Amino acid sequence: QADTQFDFRRLPVTPEKAHKMIILKGTIRDDGTPSDLQVYESILPEMDEAAKTALSHWKFKPAMREGKAVAVQILVGIPIDGVPPQVTQ
Repeated sequence: QADTQFDFRRLPVTPEKAHKMIILKGTIRDDGTPSDLQVYESILPEMDEAAKTALSHWKFKPAMREGKAVAVQILVGIPIDGVPPQVTQ
């Protein structure tokens, strides 16, 4: 669950890319900050980088295991039509 979110400006895309997602993978550290973000599925390089930069500034509630905060691997689907991102741990 995100405590702090940042968005980015979407660019026009071709019809075949409309309604698709930029997929990022990485880690949410035990302090709730994203790290090691990489583009897993690209839409446009400029928009991919903007999405990666925006997500790197997010702050999440840390994942917990046995009462301790732990790092988790994530895949994030960021719709290019402005719908809120979907984070999977």
